[in-house]
Amino acid sequence: MNEIGLKRYRLLFYGNILDEADPASAKRALAERYRLTTNKLEACFSGRKVALHSDLSERDAYRLQGELEDDGLITHLELLDHASRSAEPRQTSADAPLPRAVFATATNNSSPAPIQSGPTSSALHPNPPAHDASITCTVCLNVLNPENAKCPNCGTIKPATAATTKQRSIIIAKFTLAGLVLSALVAGATWLALPLYQQQQNHVHVRNAISQAEDVSDQLRAFIDKTGFWPNSNLDAGLGAPDSFQSKAIASIRIGSKALILVTLNDNLNSIGGQTLLFIPQRDTDQIVHWRCDGGTLAPHWRPTECTAPEHSEYQRQDTAEPLTLAESIPAITSSTDTTGPSERKIQRLLRDEISKTLHVRQAVMQMKVMDGLWPATNAEAALPAARLIGSSAFRKVEVQPEGHILYVFSDQIPSFEGHKLWLVPSSIGEWRCEASFEDRYLPTPCSASISH
Repeated sequence: MNEIGLKRYRLLFYGNILDEADPASAKRALAERYRLTTNKLEACFSGRKVALHSDLSERDAYRLQGELEDDGLITHLELLDHASRSAEPRQTSADAPLPRAVFATATNNSSPAPIQSGPTSSALHPNPPAHDASITCTVCLNVLNPENAKCPNCGTIKPATAATTKQRSIIIAKFTLAGLVLSALVAGATWLALPLYQQQQNHVHVRNAISQAEDVSDQLRAFIDKTGFWPNSNLDAGLGAPDSFQSKAIASIRIGSKALILVTLNDNLNSIGGQTLLFIPQRDTDQIVHWRCDGGTLAPHWRPTECTAPEHSEYQRQDTAEPLTLAESIPAITSSTDTTGPSERKIQRLLRDEISKTLHVRQAVMQMKVMDGLWPATNAEAALPAARLIGSSAFRKVEVQPEGHILYVFSDQIPSFEGHKLWLVPSSIGEWRCEASFEDRYLPTPCSASISH
């Protein structure tokens, strides 16, 4: 979003949490983000107005509001006029920890007032309580002047004794021990919180990457509607080079064959660096082009719900019908013996499971097509293990062949099917159909339609 008009915003919080959010997790996220003490955290959820950020750009305001909403926090944006903006401190970076002098609370009908941190100042207490002169002298002798000290409230000079020196050493030792214990507690809390913070940041990076891809898909849709041409590269679509889209979340956005969008995440992202999101175009019933975002190598648990493969995918669905009896079983494919072979259902289930387990093979083949515009002709070209090292014991090999074909060869685990072959053949972008050396009745459900992903 461009900063048109240079609008500036203040981000406000009234202590409200989304109904579906966990209150404890939401509070913990707010405390960690702004490094709040317990007292300040309680102030945030007191129902009074809290200014989390002031003088934000429109882009940063909406981004921060979205990140806080991911944490379960409901915030509000307040448009600043020129006068109020000039009176408020500016933040150098929306991502930096909130300065304590900026963080403020107030009633709903007033402007937020700064919450002061550190020792209480004389401005807050114009009449500090008077101290007993003898106590002041003791402090002077024990702490300020190890040998001789003039106590301002006593007006005398008193020598420090061995007892006061020992007392001073004990006090210092206690403070040192307390500091070590506090440091250990802080280190332990940091060690426990770091993985959770990293996971949260990864989800934010993935959402930002998807948002950038959606912006590109909008441009591609307009291009396709206007020209009727499905671009095969960034140049075709009139877009910048793939690495021109680089951001904190992504390394590149590449347009592949027939308007495929391949998003590669930055290598320096923990756990998800270098992974990809593949957006596959398709028309709906109204002939409007949309992009599915359930492809690529990124693991499902890092994706939002709308970008994961549905549970009812054909190759994931289990048969619910009762198993066939022996009398209903189909004889084996014609062979030199008269023995009864496996049932249709057994072969269908075996093939369905194998197709599901080798999803990564189809992803590798499709990714090369997107990246280079060419189908791999071998396992090595698709960066896959050797053909005999892929698949279950029921199959001798899973081999990538020219034009993106994937060959499955049965092993001798089922004697009557030994040597029989199944091919997955690309039928359209992101979809596959089956061809086999045996009768179609043994093919599983995915092969009767088309296999996605």
